[in-house]
Amino acid sequence: MQRCNATVRLNNDLLNTVEVRDASPAEVIVLQHIHGDGSVADIRVTGNDRGNAERHHGELARLREKYGKHVAAAFPGGNPSLPETFDEAGISPAGDPDDFEDEPDRTPRAAKKAGRKKKAEADDGTGPEEVTAADLAGGDAGQE
Repeated sequence: MQRCNATVRLNNDLLNTVEVRDASPAEVIVLQHIHGDGSVADIRVTGNDRGNAERHHGELARLREKYGKHVAAAFPGGNPSLPETFDEAGISPAGDPDDFEDEPDRTPRAAKKAGRKKKAEADDGTGPEEVTAADLAGGDAGQE
């Protein structure tokens, strides 16, 4: 199950926020149910404890103890299935680790790809052309 740190806007108030740490995708859903859509922001994935089955089984109990009836409203049923990842929960975290390549370079892949695309466009003539002094001199000479 993935974990994150995030900012919660209490009742969606930008001036009234708290930080949550080590939240699961299910906890983010419960917090959104309590405080409104868009109330959980700046979601930063911190890890994935997928090998920890004991922690997974205890997550529903932990959420029920902490948030009470809001858990049943967000996840109805006696033994609901909780999302393991933010992707399964339909949540797009900021700085998702899947967007990064291995250390030491932490530039997002999307930014690298955009840079490569821009360079390729310039190289194949489909992008903006570079004008040199010789081009300007040749263009001016032909007009006189």
